[in-house]
Amino acid sequence: MSQLPFDLGAIIRFSDGKEGRLLRVVVDPQTQRVVDLIVQFGVFARHSWVIPTERVLQADEDEILLHVMSTELDAYQEFSEVEYDTAGDEETVVHPSFENARYWTGYYSAFVQQPVIPTLHHHIPVGIPSNMESIGRRMLVRNRSGIVGRIDHLLVAQENWTITHLVVRRGIFPYDLIIPMDWVEAVEDAVFIKGDNEQLRLLPLYRPRPVPEVLEELQQRFDAAQPDFSHVVTSLEEGVLQLEGGVMDEAESAEAEHIGRSLSGVVAVDNRLQTNGALLASVSKALLVDPRTCNEVIEVHNDRGVIALHGVVTSGAVRKSAVEIAARQKGVISVVNALEVKVEKERLI
Repeated sequence: MSQLPFDLGAIIRFSDGKEGRLLRVVVDPQTQRVVDLIVQFGVFARHSWVIPTERVLQADEDEILLHVMSTELDAYQEFSEVEYDTAGDEETVVHPSFENARYWTGYYSAFVQQPVIPTLHHHIPVGIPSNMESIGRRMLVRNRSGIVGRIDHLLVAQENWTITHLVVRRGIFPYDLIIPMDWVEAVEDAVFIKGDNEQLRLLPLYRPRPVPEVLEELQQRFDAAQPDFSHVVTSLEEGVLQLEGGVMDEAESAEAEHIGRSLSGVVAVDNRLQTNGALLASVSKALLVDPRTCNEVIEVHNDRGVIALHGVVTSGAVRKSAVEIAARQKGVISVVNALEVKVEKERLI
């Protein structure tokens, strides 16, 4: 599954060539899918409209092309935010140091001391359904310990517009932290996540790197590792590392995935590795259920994704079919065909 680094603030290009800006995305909290884009357009970018993602023709990190003319925006829902304050109730938390605050009333007056009346600040989005959430750039991210940082951009699965990760900028000397979307507990005026500060330290950093550079470092790590990872096939697309091929057991599979996740530039790992036992069972079952080979006696051997077929089969067509069936199984790198064809002697009449 490829991931798109989704810049909150990217250029929005309309069908007529006019440009706007991406202000926010509207997210379905049940599916974590981006359903709408909130697009700024107009003089001084004073107006924003809600555009469904179905109107997106093409998207990359810097620009989103819409199948919408800028003159057609009035046909879409306009977006705005209403902000207001209300008096707090008895449950509103006020820091103890402010219970009897003193404040300066003017140059010719004295300090006045009186109890602070707490207020609550509200942001009400207008133009999106109440059961949807909106996420924007520089939005605060909080956990139970306080402020984690501010959202810089999102990582979105291109196939279905599902948000997989938040990229959060934090620190006095800024760095970008990759936070899985399933850590998000609520989206209100800020994004609230689970995970304490100790768990945050274990998360990977977001550092875009050239694909060849990442794969070269991965190969060096694999070569230096104790297990034999020579049969592991790797690819990297939009920060998602895909591992295919065969390993001896689950422990080797887990170690290969751990090495991949530890690399700078890798956002997530799609582990498709097959263990020797699992792949052997998969190929054997496929040969057993396929009508072309189900009546044949075929021995299957597996060495980290390299399948060897042994035995005697009734025809050349069966021999060819057995290779095709084995090669189709997930995790098979290559097939060694050691099958022999049974030769029957012609009966004399």
